[in-house]
Amino acid sequence: MNQGTLDYEEALRIVLDASSRLPAEDCSVVACLGRILAKDLVSTVALPPFDNSAMDGFALHGDTTVMSAGTELDIEGEQAAGDGISRSRGGAWEIMTGARVPDGLDRVIPVEQTERVASAARIRLLADVTRGENIRTAGSDVQRGETVLIAGTTLAPQHLMCWRRSVLPRYPSQHARALQCSARGVNSLTIRHRHWHLAKSATPMDPSLPPAYR
Repeated sequence: MNQGTLDYEEALRIVLDASSRLPAEDCSVVACLGRILAKDLVSTVALPPFDNSAMDGFALHGDTTVMSAGTELDIEGEQAAGDGISRSRGGAWEIMTGARVPDGLDRVIPVEQTERVASAARIRLLADVTRGENIRTAGSDVQRGETVLIAGTTLAPQHLMCWRRSVLPRYPSQHARALQCSARGVNSLTIRHRHWHLAKSATPMDPSLPPAYR
């Protein structure tokens, strides 16, 4: 029997017309891999939450836009990643990548662009450094209120980390889970989460399908 074949768009329309949207349901963060986000995820915090250093080096304060090579400064303190709020009196602070920039400092010079002088208690700049250089400012990745995941996203491990960072710091947890991950040397991470509305995901389908049907 000779019958004409349907083109792709017509076949897809027929399938979708005969399909119904799957209901949304609450799902824990560790059970949602491969599911479809049913509503937009909006960040409740700024990321990063504070100004931090993009380099290992020294955090400085300058009265001018550019601090010139040859400038010498006393070393006032040091700031490691994970340290809390520190306040500078105007000296140089040895700082690690990712560490919070002490209040009052406005630039970071890489350690290789400095040298120690006067019994290592003082540094000399070997290059110019401008205001804001090598500083990741608060909110430069994600602003508070910004949509970070859109409805229809098929949730993968990187989405769960984004979810945890951008929502959970503000909301109370309902229960805890241990998440094993290997990224950047992290062996395990205990995360606390609230529920989020997710739709069940069927077998992966053609990416041209509308998100609600994938």
